[in-house]
Amino acid sequence: MLQQLIEQQSRSKRQVITSKEEEDNNHDLSNNKNNNLHVSSSTTAPSHPKNDCTVIIEESYQNLDAFRIELRPKPWNQTDKCTLIEEEEYIRSNECKHPQLKQCHQVFNEPFKVLKRNHFHYKKVSYHPTYEENKPRKVVSETQNPLQKVTPITPLKLSISSFIPPEGVDESDEEEITTPKTKEQTNNEDHKFFLSLSEMGEIDTLNEEQNANNTPQITSPRNTKTSPRSKLLTFKRNSISKVAPIKTTELSGRDDSVFNSPITPKKLEYEEIAFSERKSSLVEFSKGLISKKKIDLIELIDPTITPPMTLKIDHNYKDLKLHSTNRLMGCLKPNFQYKPLDTAFCQKIRGLSYPVKRKTKFFLQCTSFRFENQLMREKELLYCTIALYDVLHEKKISEDYHFHTLTNEQLQQLPNYMRDYLKFSSEEPINHSSGMFFQNNSFTTQMPKKLFSVSYPNDQIYLVVFVYRMPSSSVKDSLKPYLKEMKDMKKWENQYNEKKKKLFRFRQPFLFGFTPLFTKETIDYKGKTIDTYTLLSYRYDIKPLYELDLSNPIDIISILKSIQKEKKLKNQVVGASLLFHAELISNSSTTSNLELQMKLQNKQTKFGSLSSTSSRENESLFGNTLSLQGEHKELQKRSLSPRNNSSLGSSTFSHGTSPYEMQSSPLRSSHLYENQQGRGSDSSDTRSVDSDRKLSSVAENDFNKELINEQFQVQEMPCTPSNYPNLVLQNTLFIYPIFAQLEKVKGAKNILIEVLLREKDDTLPRVNDYLLNAEKRIISIFKKDRSCSIISSVSYDNKEARFIDEFRIELPLIPKPKQHLLFIFYHVDIDNKKSSKLQYANQAQDMRIEDFGTSERAIIGYSFLPLTKKIEFENTQFSSVASYTLDLDLQTELPIFREDTFGSKYLTNAEKYETIKHGKFELKATIITTIHHRDEVINLFIATITDLYVAPNSVKDNILRFLLQSVLPRFNQIHFDQFLPHLPVMMNLLFELLCKVSSITRDVELRTDVERATLISILISLKGCYHFTKHHTRANKFLSSYVKYNFDNVPSCIPVFIALTRCYIDLLKSPVKQETEPYFDGKYIEEIKQRRGMGGRRSSFSSNDKDKKEYEHRKNELTSYDHIRFSWFIFDVIIKSIVLCGAVMNDEESYSKNYFRDASEESFMELLKELVLQYNSTTQELVRSDGGKANIAINGNRNLSLFIRDLIPIISRKNLIFTVKTYFDSLPSSRNLRFKCEFLAILTDYNYHVPLNNLQLEGSNFLIKHFTTTFYEAVETKKERTIKRMCKILLNHFCKLDYDMRYLMDEKKAEVCELYLDFIDPFFEKDDEYLFIFQNDELFIVISVCILWVIRGLSKSKLIQWFTSQPFYKIINILTFFDFLIVAVNNLDYDSNKVTGYDKDDRILRTEVTLVMCYLINILTSKQALIESELLKKLEKQNESISMLENVHILDNHSLMRQKQLISLFEAKDSKQQKPAVGLFLRHVCRLIMNSILQTTLKKETEICYLLFKDTLVPLLTNFINEIVLSELYDENIPKKERIPLAQKRRSEQKWRWLLGAVMLHSGFTSEEESRAHEIISTCEKLLLSPFLSKSITNNNDNQSDERGDVIINFDDQNVKGATFKKLVERLLEIDVHPNDFEGTKFGDIFILTCASFTSPVNLIEQLWEIFMNTQNAVIKLRIEQFVSKWVRFGFHDFDNMACARLVCFLKHVSSSTQKKIKKYVVKHFMNVKMETDFDSTKKPPNPSIPKNIPRDKIENPKIDIKLWKSQRYVNAMQSPFEIKFELLDWPTIEIARQMTLIESKLFRKIEPKEFFGGAWADEYKQELAPTLCSIAERTNNVSFWVRNKILNESNIETRRKIMKKFVDILRELKEMRNYMSILEITSAFNSAEIHRLKRTKEILTRQDLELIEECSNLVNNNSKVLRELLEREVIMNDDKPAVPAISIYFTDLVFTEEGNPSYLNHETNPNKKLINFHKRRLYYNIVNLIKTLQTKAKYNFQPLPYLQYVLKEEIFENMLTDEKNLFELSLQVEPRK
Repeated sequence: MLQQLIEQQSRSKRQVITSKEEEDNNHDLSNNKNNNLHVSSSTTAPSHPKNDCTVIIEESYQNLDAFRIELRPKPWNQTDKCTLIEEEEYIRSNECKHPQLKQCHQVFNEPFKVLKRNHFHYKKVSYHPTYEENKPRKVVSETQNPLQKVTPITPLKLSISSFIPPEGVDESDEEEITTPKTKEQTNNEDHKFFLSLSEMGEIDTLNEEQNANNTPQITSPRNTKTSPRSKLLTFKRNSISKVAPIKTTELSGRDDSVFNSPITPKKLEYEEIAFSERKSSLVEFSKGLISKKKIDLIELIDPTITPPMTLKIDHNYKDLKLHSTNRLMGCLKPNFQYKPLDTAFCQKIRGLSYPVKRKTKFFLQCTSFRFENQLMREKELLYCTIALYDVLHEKKISEDYHFHTLTNEQLQQLPNYMRDYLKFSSEEPINHSSGMFFQNNSFTTQMPKKLFSVSYPNDQIYLVVFVYRMPSSSVKDSLKPYLKEMKDMKKWENQYNEKKKKLFRFRQPFLFGFTPLFTKETIDYKGKTIDTYTLLSYRYDIKPLYELDLSNPIDIISILKSIQKEKKLKNQVVGASLLFHAELISNSSTTSNLELQMKLQNKQTKFGSLSSTSSRENESLFGNTLSLQGEHKELQKRSLSPRNNSSLGSSTFSHGTSPYEMQSSPLRSSHLYENQQGRGSDSSDTRSVDSDRKLSSVAENDFNKELINEQFQVQEMPCTPSNYPNLVLQNTLFIYPIFAQLEKVKGAKNILIEVLLREKDDTLPRVNDYLLNAEKRIISIFKKDRSCSIISSVSYDNKEARFIDEFRIELPLIPKPKQHLLFIFYHVDIDNKKSSKLQYANQAQDMRIEDFGTSERAIIGYSFLPLTKKIEFENTQFSSVASYTLDLDLQTELPIFREDTFGSKYLTNAEKYETIKHGKFELKATIITTIHHRDEVINLFIATITDLYVAPNSVKDNILRFLLQSVLPRFNQIHFDQFLPHLPVMMNLLFELLCKVSSITRDVELRTDVERATLISILISLKGCYHFTKHHTRANKFLSSYVKYNFDNVPSCIPVFIALTRCYIDLLKSPVKQETEPYFDGKYIEEIKQRRGMGGRRSSFSSNDKDKKEYEHRKNELTSYDHIRFSWFIFDVIIKSIVLCGAVMNDEESYSKNYFRDASEESFMELLKELVLQYNSTTQELVRSDGGKANIAINGNRNLSLFIRDLIPIISRKNLIFTVKTYFDSLPSSRNLRFKCEFLAILTDYNYHVPLNNLQLEGSNFLIKHFTTTFYEAVETKKERTIKRMCKILLNHFCKLDYDMRYLMDEKKAEVCELYLDFIDPFFEKDDEYLFIFQNDELFIVISVCILWVIRGLSKSKLIQWFTSQPFYKIINILTFFDFLIVAVNNLDYDSNKVTGYDKDDRILRTEVTLVMCYLINILTSKQALIESELLKKLEKQNESISMLENVHILDNHSLMRQKQLISLFEAKDSKQQKPAVGLFLRHVCRLIMNSILQTTLKKETEICYLLFKDTLVPLLTNFINEIVLSELYDENIPKKERIPLAQKRRSEQKWRWLLGAVMLHSGFTSEEESRAHEIISTCEKLLLSPFLSKSITNNNDNQSDERGDVIINFDDQNVKGATFKKLVERLLEIDVHPNDFEGTKFGDIFILTCASFTSPVNLIEQLWEIFMNTQNAVIKLRIEQFVSKWVRFGFHDFDNMACARLVCFLKHVSSSTQKKIKKYVVKHFMNVKMETDFDSTKKPPNPSIPKNIPRDKIENPKIDIKLWKSQRYVNAMQSPFEIKFELLDWPTIEIARQMTLIESKLFRKIEPKEFFGGAWADEYKQELAPTLCSIAERTNNVSFWVRNKILNESNIETRRKIMKKFVDILRELKEMRNYMSILEITSAFNSAEIHRLKRTKEILTRQDLELIEECSNLVNNNSKVLRELLEREVIMNDDKPAVPAISIYFTDLVFTEEGNPSYLNHETNPNKKLINFHKRRLYYNIVNLIKTLQTKAKYNFQPLPYLQYVLKEEIFENMLTDEKNLFELSLQVEPRK
């Protein structure tokens, strides 16, 4: 039992806690003083050594006993005793050989052996957010306890759904059920982003409307139209609606509207689709935002209008602290409630109670009996009987309850034995008197109250009362004194008293009355209208009473029905009434009770609170009892409202008495309603279970034990058979005599019947006999004690004796052959008219005075009713030893034998005796038995089992064969509605047989067959029960409760768990082959229709019944998958059997010390291994099979998972690891991911999962490793549903850890997080591949927060150790992940202008993630990490290794390939000061800090921004500013050829710019704002500028004095031709303008565009600064400011960081308005802000056209991100990121032209002016100096080669012609779109030698086609004058004409300008001076400015198609020939020379 885990636990003696204490612990999770787990809930915790996982083990496994058996007495075994003490002693003795009786006794009488788990009492620490709106920030010292720092902050009240088990079972059963919520809560939760994190099962689309508010708001920039927040957690892309294609004719020309009117061919081969704007995922958006920010982001930041950006904190920044609570998972689920997965996945009922039918229980007590006629007061002996009748079901539903209404005076006049007979039992609850007293005109009695039960209440149930009198006269005569005053009352009284001496012992019914009990109420429950039934009132006044006419048949049901129709009776009415009081105990209507409780809890009523409440709709353990703590009267005010009088019977109150003024009944026992906990649920119940069970079990235990006994209850006889298990050992017979026909017998008018239960017929009782030879089993009517006989009421002077009596007889448990009822018919002489032919009792010798008094009686006949029958079975040769059973179908009409001829041996010689002529006796019989069965198969099975145990050993093999061949195969024929009440007994018998068969026979084959057949019978029984209970999972309370409460090991046999496991494995190996179709209600009817072919007409009733019976039998047959469906039952039995074997019983509980005492653990493990292998093999077959059996396999896998989890505390850890490994080895396929996911979810839900994965033990964290492997296997599938399922498991798992009180302290959490490093390591293995798999935003957030939780939870030393030990590519991946996450969480839909409502959850998450990121950056960039842990040195060493891989071809080594890919990311490869790896590392760190500050700034979280500056930026700049700013980049002493190339320099400079831009956001845009900035901002700015301010600047400006010739004027053009730098600057500022210079402002434009070619930005800034500081001329200063502003805006690409630093310093001296404008531009450039859009968003693009056979979603959504595909295409050998094969001829021509135009226009607009200067495109470093021009040239060549390859690679001439024609059509479309760059690409292909010669192929081209090719070729020729004029005329002059020019037409002009003009001119007077040739710059300007103008026009309003973009950029260039010689040879092959 996990010995390794508990080695270090304390040796203290185990504290035994009582069951009561344990129950209290379950109901109060905050009270843990009696818990086995001593987890402190205080804010402090004992210290533990670091890095010692045994700390957790020692705490969690103190005295751990995983399972125990609790002895729980059955409350009902104290009540309703139906067996004799002698019978019970016999059953318990070894003499009893009846296995059924023994099992019945065990089930009904012996205490439950309840399997209980010592579940961990989950202690949840509540979530407290660090940041909360409208609350002061809590400043905490670093040494403060983390528990203390969250205390003062109130958590947000967010309602979060959680996992709760569903009732049903289908594929969506992993979804959790939420707790009930109000409608308002539900509406609010629909808008929460993270609200539905436990509902990841549905996919929906939510389009939110745009915010109509015109005020600036900080909202998510990722999409202004569609919000990422969704009602559900997953998103579909916006649906794409189809637009009908437009029919067009072929156009010869096209006007400008062509771009808005898509054209399709004549044949509708394509369809136009309206693509909605594609909403990018958070991952995609984050990646785009990291590279380029939108311009509107920075525009929204304005310190002058945003108060939060100004200073708010006055203290020193060094004291600024705002620590995270480190509760990241709480941000996702603030109100997380742990719900065990065994309830969610396996439908396990927590706190399962024993199924008992809920009943409406109420006390009835007669408190008053009134008469209108006062004369009859105290005159007659009156008795009453009440019973309940159900008119709806036409049944009597309770036994008779008898009571008398005699006063004490009347009792004193009776003999002692009669008084004793009538005296109330001392156990019955009465008040002070047992008699009746007078009150006005009524008798007021204090009769005992009786408990009635009704299982199925309805509004047609009546309370019926019968009034009896002493039979002194006929009924009509007896009514006369009650109807009117008698004239001679004294005479009547004398006659009555005279008869009373002889007849006081007899009764005669003469009155009856009735009243309805229930009323129907309609309530609205959960949106549904439900009918409920409650007691009509709590007072029932039954009046009037009616004459009981015994001259006709008496049928109460018919009488009540006629009353319902006619509203009156013809019977004589008597002015009398009986008043009954009702006291409700429980209500069978769940909804009624729930409604009452809810209103009581909400204090909507004025009465007191319930002692407990309930919302459970299932039956409780002891029924549903309302305990009201003395407030029961008030509850009755609510539910038992008074009703008006009814003609059916009065329900009125006496005048002057209000029911609300009535005092509580003094008869109530105070302890009945004490607030005590019953034993209705497991001690492992959670709080939710506790709240569910309170109502059902309050005080019921004591109630049943102390108050309810057999004399206190009234037996219910339900109107329909119940499926609930029997509760008591009962064998009761109710006899109802109806009438006896004796009219031919003299003196047969005054008749009564005596009933005797006899077992022999040797003697016959006579009239004077005392010894009746009868069993003492008949229940007397008043005292409820047992007697030998009972007499009926007297039928007075009727021709046919009619009776309304009821006799209750407790039958013996073991039937005997001659058990029978003997009926003796007596004549009673009432009128002193004895018959001479009758033999009357001799008064002198009468021994039965106590039974008959002194009456004159004579026997006139006998009748008998046999109660048993011989067991006879059809189609069997079996003869049972136990050959008699109780006859459940008793006769209803018996003959009456003459008294004078009837004798002994009448059972066998009845035909010899003479019957009374025409005499007959009719009766009804009702048997309530829990022993005997109506089902033939059950009887056969019990008889066979009995014989098997009592027969000699020599015949037992034959009995087993009979059992195997004739009994067990017939189990499918059992009527399982009759089986269910006997389920515990039958299952025990089957398990007993399973275990004993090996000891009964030595025949191995016979034993194996019987065991297999027994197991199949068990499964058939489960299946049959399932058909009646509608659950085949643990949600089936009948089957689950059997395992929990009833199952027990078989003593002195092989353990059940061994036998059952072995048999189950055999069944798995060879399952039942017979297949049956699934059962559906009513299917047999359809089957009958098909069989008979009669269209559904029924030929006869019997034939259909036969067919139905056959189908029912076939329905219960076992299928090949039922053993998987019900595997949970097998597994639960195995677990309980193991625990029972190891149980060491104490008084009430057992503690298992050694589970494998009866069998070795090794032998069980061998079976377990084989079981797992065979089981998984079977489930896989089900998955692969047809017919929807996958769900059965899924549930089967969950059952196996829970079974293995239950074995964790039972088997050793070594065996557990072996078992888990066996499981995974048996499921190797990726198709089994769901199985693995759910298996791990259930196993890791084990409460001691963390210490189980101790790193110090063998196997270490084996479960977490399996969890990791499975998770990433699921991610690799890239199936959202699979990933979603795993992420839900992951979320629940980490939330449980985060809220677990045990791991709240930092040291313990660090140990836990260390276990999960194996989980997060693979995530960073593949760059950002995994990030882009999570296109679902919520999934991305979930996995990201879980990973961040693990990293943050590590100790500081472990975090640094883990980070620094990673390879370089993983370090970069970690920083990239941080970058993505910080952008993602800050771009949820939080609106800073809203601080209330559903946006708080996003804000909390963002705040916590930012604070955690701040902490991580601080640690990972600290000196300890980078210097002391030598991370930088390690990076330098790795840099050398990476450099060696640059020229090595690697395909099979993943790690090396990842390292090699980093080379393309290096900044300055040629740097000598810093290794590229170090620079790349610092680049990612700086970008992360910049994005963190920027995103937090956008959300206006000022204080958090300052924390980021303090904890991340200041330490980084203080320690590593020299690594961020490389001095060699600005060292002018380095030779130019040895300097770092410009492109590398600019990339390396970005780090510093990012950080300075983040600082400038907070420093303010004016000097005034800078003065108010926080100290930490100015500190950061100084640190960033320090490397440049301390560096001396070499002044390269011409500082010589002015002289003549410094300026050369071109007098022809009247502008400056050349000048010194100083003079050019002065000309720029118009300080010194030559008189002949009339160029004006154009000079400044030329200067800005070309200044980089003749000076550096630093020199220009220094020159401007000098002029600015030395002049007092405001105009000149203004011009300087204007020029700098324009320069920064349009020429910032010339600035290096030195210039930027000088510019920032210079700006401190300019005016505020200029400073603000320039700083905004600077910040935008620093932050990589995107300055322009790709197209005009005001115009709607035309709908794209696609082939009809291609799904639209496949065009939009690649399988993998394109950029990610590029980086991994050679590693993963992935051919394409899309699942479509491109076919040129299938795609519309216009769409191909559109996509090519979009690609070319984007490239054209990316060209920067610097790429044109100095022939950069042809320079040695052209890729760095002119990257865009190089890309255009490369693409032009590639497209040209693609066109040639596409034509030449087609061998079929017809297809080749079509392809050529296709390109001509594309060329035509390109010409219409003015895409001259693509025209150049295609025409160059057509003009190539290899295509030009294809004359046969060109035959398809028309003359117009050839002319088009020639025209286009002439247009794009080098220096084409026609194209230049066309562009100037149609594009430049017309704003609506976009175009993409062939950029090559300008290269000639650029070359001529560069080579034909010197850069410098000679000074006319001073040869030492060189003048800048400004004329050359002017020529450059003219060309470049024209290109820039064209760039602004090249914006096409087309919709990009991701698939076509990929094809035209990537796919078409794969595997093509680029050698012209090879292409020409290919041309000769396809079309040889003639």
